[in-house]
Amino acid sequence: MKETDKWLVVVNPKAGTGKCEKDWPVIRELLNKEGFSFISVLTEHQFHAIEITRNMVNELGFTKIIAVGGDGTLNEVVNGIFQQTRFATTDITLGMITVGTGNDWGRMYQFPLKYEKAIRILRNERTFIQDVGKVKYRYEAEDKSRYFINMAGM
Repeated sequence: MKETDKWLVVVNPKAGTGKCEKDWPVIRELLNKEGFSFISVLTEHQFHAIEITRNMVNELGFTKIIAVGGDGTLNEVVNGIFQQTRFATTDITLGMITVGTGNDWGRMYQFPLKYEKAIRILRNERTFIQDVGKVKYRYEAEDKSRYFINMAGM
């Protein structure tokens, strides 16, 4: 199996005030049970999901990604997708298993909070094109930009 046939699973153990760290073994087992072939990477600090996503797409060619965490985790993964240079962003499939405290994106799309149901939806790979916004700003005398998919806070 090629690396590109596998899913990249980006896990934020701090999401949901630590709930994700506690629930990750259960989620991992459910992914295995549903037949997912995947590599998981746990984030270690803020913005780490951006680095992980960008590097794993650029270096190993992942085009299927699951964010496990909350809205912040999803936002970082989206930014990693837009920072990578290997593929058109529309060639990348992004899914989510919501384990955060707000889960605004998941609620907006009525994505199930039960892990089993969410994983079955991901297994079916029913996809849609997601609109993405970009905000440009200046921070510490440097021009910056960030992407967002359902809301942006300043």
